[in-house]
Amino acid sequence: MNHRRALLLTALLPALACAGNGSADDGDVVLSTSSSSTTDDSTSSSTSSTTGGGTTSTATSSGSSSGTDSGTGTSTTGTTDATTGPVGECGNGLVERGEECDDGNSDNEDECVEGCKLASCGDKFRQMGVEECDDGNDSNEDWCSVECKIAKCGDGNLYIGFEECDDGNDNNNDMCIDTCEVASCGDYYVHEGVEVCDDGVNDNSYGGCAPGCKKLGPHCGDNYVAKDQGERCDGIVPLDGVTCKSNCFYDFSKITQMYCAGTCSWGGVSGCDQADADIFCKLKLGTATAKATSFKLGSPTNGYGFPCGNPKLYAVIDEMGNDPRLNLGKLPEFGVNQDVMYQSKDILKTHGDKPSIVQISCSP
Repeated sequence: MNHRRALLLTALLPALACAGNGSADDGDVVLSTSSSSTTDDSTSSSTSSTTGGGTTSTATSSGSSSGTDSGTGTSTTGTTDATTGPVGECGNGLVERGEECDDGNSDNEDECVEGCKLASCGDKFRQMGVEECDDGNDSNEDWCSVECKIAKCGDGNLYIGFEECDDGNDNNNDMCIDTCEVASCGDYYVHEGVEVCDDGVNDNSYGGCAPGCKKLGPHCGDNYVAKDQGERCDGIVPLDGVTCKSNCFYDFSKITQMYCAGTCSWGGVSGCDQADADIFCKLKLGTATAKATSFKLGSPTNGYGFPCGNPKLYAVIDEMGNDPRLNLGKLPEFGVNQDVMYQSKDILKTHGDKPSIVQISCSP
């Protein structure tokens, strides 16, 4: 290319010389060339021509230079930046501009979901192994909470249409029981400050609860002796030396003497023996299996105790001519299936100085 340009210049030099002797105003065409330069990467040249009274200049260039588009002057770079370049294609496995992730699949149950977004609670996609559910809303009153957990009784969130209440605890004595139902009479739980009792039936039966759960039904401790329910006492017992146990049975633990001479025997043959002592221990301990481990006989006192055990022996009378003994009836709960006689005072006066059990040791 450079050789051809040199031949062209050689041919034009005479013409250029002749043109230099003339005038541009004569209308002759004057051609001029400027020097050309050649580099390793580019070659440039310029040509001007004058026709008539005007001059036209033309410049051409070939090749390229770093940082400048050929013939346009536009700056370019050789790479694309992930943050400033064009928006990437979701699903190609490459994390590009506008993407939080890109795992190259369409599975919306892993850590990268539709739209190349990182999985998160509330995105409507359930991330397996991480979330129990994901309904994409911010309501805690439906089947899936805002923490992406399936609604259940006790989570503290009221599931509308399925739960009456949900206070998030397992206390069955407050306003909301552990089945997420509002406390009510008949639910078997006593609502503190509202109900007195609740046996689930509340029909005023013995030991139960009255209708409305506002009071107890007949029971041991109401100061009424319900003999038909096996109560022996209820509250204060009008007998010296005898109290009432919490189960409404007599408490004979303070009794220290039992008269058992002759036909007044409590057990076995006439007179005081092991059989009488065993019955004494059953009554003192209130246990049907109680036995006497030792006992001593002596004269009775005028205090309270067990008098003659024979209810048909009417020879026992006081100074007023009355039989001072009180027949308490049979006490099978103590293992005593015979009438139990009791006297509040004056046993010595009414019975005389005859053998009685006055000291005894018992085992249950």
